[in-house]
Amino acid sequence: PKKNKKWGGGGGGREARQANLYSFDEDPELAIAFTRFFESYMLTGSRTCSGKGGATSRFDVGFAAKCAELLFKFGLRTQERRAGKEVISCLSKLISSARKKEELKRGEVPPMGSHPWLQDWMIRGKGGNLAIFTLMLAANGAMPSFQLRQLVIVLRQLSVVAGSKLFAEWLQTVLIAWDKNKAGVKKKFYEELMDSVNTNDRKNNFKMLVKRFCGGKKKGRK
Repeated sequence: PKKNKKWGGGGGGREARQANLYSFDEDPELAIAFTRFFESYMLTGSRTCSGKGGATSRFDVGFAAKCAELLFKFGLRTQERRAGKEVISCLSKLISSARKKEELKRGEVPPMGSHPWLQDWMIRGKGGNLAIFTLMLAANGAMPSFQLRQLVIVLRQLSVVAGSKLFAEWLQTVLIAWDKNKAGVKKKFYEELMDSVNTNDRKNNFKMLVKRFCGGKKKGRK
């Protein structure tokens, strides 16, 4: 089947070379600063910001979406512990902020503010496919094994925010492009993981299923 290059299907070749060019490991401090800047920028929402000479600038949805894409594609490849931790935490907040308004508790404010566009990008657009694919790649060894627990938590969080129907569609699409396991293994993983999602992880086996399927072993840099 044809791999979807728009959200990174295949995970190799040109994409891998780009990751080297934009590696968060080259300058972990800069990577952390960028991640924190993105969080701060998201919190501004659509409010206007005063600039020099009284000029104002509005929140740029396109820019925010590109930053999010950068964090998923390249932030989830870092081997440096602190930068990796910051990226995973940031993406967890991003996914949480994609919840629908009616899903929020009374008076609850999403960690990155209210962003209707984020629901379209993450929940209905390519963001969902990208999130699952890059999180699974990270668990497969693109990130060190000491980050695995948090990666699985974010993947589980995504399944809850999206709902089982959307998550199932994304997972199917990702597994078509996933070339690291045989077809039978992918089919079994899909069925077992969706059973876990549909039963609200009643058997508490979501982490075990992802860990067994992805099997990331890389230690990485501390």
